[in-house]
Amino acid sequence: MLKPFLTILTTLLVISCSEPEEFKTLGKNVAGPIDITESATHFYVLNADIDRVYNQGSIMVLDTDGEIVSTLSTPRMGRFLVIRGDTLIAGFGPTDQYETPAQIKFYDISNPESITLQKSITMDCSPVNAVSPSNYQYFAVSCLGGKIYMGTWGASLQDTELKFVRQPDSITRRALYIDTSRNLLLAFTTAYYYPREPEFRDARYLDQSSYDESFNETSGANEVPDNLESSQDILEALARSDNDLQYKFLVYDIASESAKGFPSIENDSPDARLEMRWLYFESNRSKIDFAAGEKYYRSNFWMTLPHESDPNSFYISQRGNENNSPDSNAIFKFQITADPLPSGGQAPTTSSFLTVTAAYGYETEPTVAALQRFTHNFATATTNSQDYFVVNEFKDKSIKSEYFTSTSANYALGFQTTAGEKIGVKNNSNRANAYFAVGAIGDKVLAGSFYSNQLILFQVAPGSDIKQVRTIN
Repeated sequence: MLKPFLTILTTLLVISCSEPEEFKTLGKNVAGPIDITESATHFYVLNADIDRVYNQGSIMVLDTDGEIVSTLSTPRMGRFLVIRGDTLIAGFGPTDQYETPAQIKFYDISNPESITLQKSITMDCSPVNAVSPSNYQYFAVSCLGGKIYMGTWGASLQDTELKFVRQPDSITRRALYIDTSRNLLLAFTTAYYYPREPEFRDARYLDQSSYDESFNETSGANEVPDNLESSQDILEALARSDNDLQYKFLVYDIASESAKGFPSIENDSPDARLEMRWLYFESNRSKIDFAAGEKYYRSNFWMTLPHESDPNSFYISQRGNENNSPDSNAIFKFQITADPLPSGGQAPTTSSFLTVTAAYGYETEPTVAALQRFTHNFATATTNSQDYFVVNEFKDKSIKSEYFTSTSANYALGFQTTAGEKIGVKNNSNRANAYFAVGAIGDKVLAGSFYSNQLILFQVAPGSDIKQVRTIN
């Protein structure tokens, strides 16, 4: 009797396992809002369905009153949204469960009430960000693990092309900026906790000498930290750990590479080496006492936005903690003051073409230092003729606990004019309602919480209290 019983049991298990899973209908629900971007009149929200309640994501369009104008179904695991005129770029990571590949999708948003998918490109890596300036022919996409792609806009979205061009190393570079006047792409390292990435921290290194190929000391600083180039043992250790690469950013000549057809080149070629630059700076915010010949090398940048009026400048957010990166968790203004491209086979020093000042990140509350926060997404907008920042200060580390805690103002949106005037801060002590994605149009700010699957609309004005207008679930 045992054999027939086992046969019946096996049959029941097969039938049970073959039954399709049931999921809720997403519709106009908010489901893991991972990114928010904005046009002049509408917010665009990317729902990632992180909890896999619906087995799909969506792009949700809202007006400045928080009313949902339209929604469009997308794959799960959305990563980012980028707007260029009437085009919306969305990036999606792969889902192993159903072997859905990573993708870049392009949408026509000329009618916010009826956005349409125009083109999809399957990726061989997992995209994390894109940058596409308005009225510019090219755009860039970066992936986990260091791959970078350049895109070319065609006469129609169907003609859009995307080509792999660089993989300087295994480190993700999410913070991308395109300088349209100089035709340059700048790409900065990001701690994405991807395999093989080093522990990210800022570091103070002496740069007083140079060393030849035999490790003999020569005169003069050369931007390379002395203790990273002074022996074969150190070089071999660095080759294994990639530890120095977190302090290098890419300077990519779009015009020159476009004329060649955007080729990919090996990262150890002479041309590729000239594209990689050491990133070090002190700022007006720094309270560190530096020794003679010491440089402050920087890493872990999250996103960039163009300066509101200066085409030579852009804003960039840097993340870190008070132990490893005490001058981080701020929005810095990077200003390009000279040509960053090599001349005569020699790259200029970073300090000769880049100046840095802190634009946001002092204290937003009297008792909470900015270095104890974790600066993440940010947005800029204009209200009452004043430009302002709204900054997601995620994971407030002024509360000493484990990774998250649910007591005393752990999550905050900081508001400040770009001129430095403090507008205020909006605190939230509940992890479920933690702010993450953020967008701003005029005096309206939309923040997303992927833990509680909700959107929160605020109204802000310099000199006034920040008002929470409504919550969208």
